[in-house]
Amino acid sequence: LRLVEIDINLAGSVNPEVEDTEDVPSNRKEDLPMLEAHPDIRIRLTKPTGKSVIFNCSLPSRESRQQLTAEGDQNLPTYSVDSVEMEGVPGYFVYTDLFDDNMYDHTMQLLMERQLDAAFQDELQDYCTAEEHKLYLKFLDEFHAYCRE
Repeated sequence: LRLVEIDINLAGSVNPEVEDTEDVPSNRKEDLPMLEAHPDIRIRLTKPTGKSVIFNCSLPSRESRQQLTAEGDQNLPTYSVDSVEMEGVPGYFVYTDLFDDNMYDHTMQLLMERQLDAAFQDELQDYCTAEEHKLYLKFLDEFHAYCRE
């Protein structure tokens, strides 16, 4: 394998269903869940021949991830591969719901062999959350400036 590329879309990646903090007493605000990004990610694996496969994936919440890792191997990633595209078949993808268990397991093994494992997922989640927070603050500044004009 020659190349692994990761594309991340942070737009709209924070769950809007987090409870309102205005009515929560200030001594209880630290008990609220931290806003975290759950972006859609695209993983492109490219062989030396130039052929590529693209995996469209989603990240679960930390709570869901903790439940999943409690049930199984701590080193296994808990992100899901939602669909797969072959670059040689433009405009077409297959939902992994159509894969049998062996094909899905092979897909996950292919990714794990390239260190796209639980450690990668944790680092990616932390990076995405930090970047999303920066973008959100910039958005608020820009929106505030727009409203003042």
